[in-house]
Amino acid sequence: MRLVRVFGGQILIVNAVIIGHGLAAAAIGLAISRKLVTDRLAAYLPPAIYIFFGFRWFGLDGEHRMISPLFIYGAVLVLLPARSTTRVAVAGALCAGASFFTQQRGLLAMAAIGLFLLFEQGVVERAFGTLLRSWAVLTAAFAAVLIILVAPFVQQKPALKGSERHDLFIASYSKDQTTTALYCSSYHREDKGLPER
Repeated sequence: MRLVRVFGGQILIVNAVIIGHGLAAAAIGLAISRKLVTDRLAAYLPPAIYIFFGFRWFGLDGEHRMISPLFIYGAVLVLLPARSTTRVAVAGALCAGASFFTQQRGLLAMAAIGLFLLFEQGVVERAFGTLLRSWAVLTAAFAAVLIILVAPFVQQKPALKGSERHDLFIASYSKDQTTTALYCSSYHREDKGLPER
């Protein structure tokens, strides 16, 4: 937002975000790949495929939904060498960062990390005390960082009306089946070049 205030609503900012996202995703992807792929040259293949196909097919556009995966990549990168308490806490904090940009992605990434810890520490190592501690640290770090990130917005507008509350949005939206039906029918009619009803 500060860049928009300084430069105005220019396309330059969007392009800079897209290029920055691509470079960051490639760098983090290469770091992850180097830890998993033994051949140094083959380690460049996953980020190269992502840059080539991701930018062409997935329509990277500089929106918030493209920033949240960077935090998830970071959480994976942090956990690859070891699953110490500090690393699990950092991964939880990074998942909170992903949730700050796109709510469900960070939560799903944290759940996936929790399932991985269940498999590694619970099934393979049979270290249930370590597993419970890791889950507690992951959840506490996630919650603490997300509260810190969201707090300024809650302070600005503490009393939200029912239509503005995110927790009520999905419930009210899914109850109204005509909205979904109308959206889908108008989408398909536009796609086929048919006039609106």
